[in-house]
This record gives sequence, C-alpha cells and structure tokens, in this order.
Amino acid sequence: MTLLKKHSEFQNESYQRFQELKKQLDEQSKKIETLKKNQIELLGIKNTLQGLKNEIASLGNRVDQMEKMISDIKDRNLEISQKEEERNQRMKKSESEIQELANTIRRGNIRIIGIIEGEKKE
Repeated sequence: MTLLKKHSEFQNESYQRFQELKKQLDEQSKKIETLKKNQIELLGIKNTLQGLKNEIASLGNRVDQMEKMISDIKDRNLEISQKEEERNQRMKKSESEIQELANTIRRGNIRIIGIIEGEKKE
C-alpha cells in the first residue's frame, strides 16, 4: 500500500507541477501576445514618425523656397526704389531745365511801360 500511496502522491505532485507549468505557459503566451501587440504599435508609431519627419523636411524645403522668394522680392523692391529715385532726379532736372528754358524765352519779351507795342523806333 505504501507503493500505491507513493504512486498517488507522485501523481498529485506531477499534476500540480503540470498545472503550474501550464499556468506559467499561459502567462508566457499572454506576455508574448502583449509583446506582439506592442511591436505592432511600435511599427505604427515608427511609420507615423517617419511620415512626420518627411513632412517636416517638406516644410523645411518650403520655408527655404519662401525665404528665397522674399529675398528676391526685397532685391527687386530695392532695384525699383533705386530706379524710382533716379527717375525722380531726372524729372527734377528736366523740370529745372524746362523752367530755365521758359525763363529764357520770357526774357526776350520784355515790355517797357509807356511804349506802345508795334511802334518802331527810328
């Protein structure tokens, strides 16, 4: 009977160990599933991050283009301002020359009060 009792105890111990191992295996399986889900989430995050990096690079390129456009516009504005200043100076010079010509033309038409126009001096 002791042999039967030992055999029964051995079966109980074996069953308990089997149950413990089964429980540990289930826990490990759950951990593996959790790790797989986390891995999938990480891949999704990685893809999203790569997309954001690409978008940032694209925005950086657009900013560079805008800065160049602004620089070109400033250069054109400066050029236009200089041309306008030159034109204003030429216009003032032309006005001065016109005024001088007008004054020169008027000098030839001096009127002397008391002498009737059309009389000739002999």
